[in-house]
Amino acid sequence: MTPYVSGTSDKSPVYRLYGVVVHVDIMNAAFSGHYVCHVRNIENRWFTIDDNRVKEVDVESVLTKGAYM
Repeated sequence: MTPYVSGTSDKSPVYRLYGVVVHVDIMNAAFSGHYVCHVRNIENRWFTIDDNRVKEVDVESVLTKGAYM
């Protein structure tokens, strides 16, 4: 992410990941689909939020998702 962060001088930026938004596409189409988010709480526990469902997940499953950017 270095090219997109200002004020990093010559070091790589350090950041803490708190959330990831994922677009789950239907029929492999960017104009259609559903958004799901993965968020980390203050106790370093990760959760997947999908509409009205909240489920605790492990960080490894979050890191394998294709983030929406």
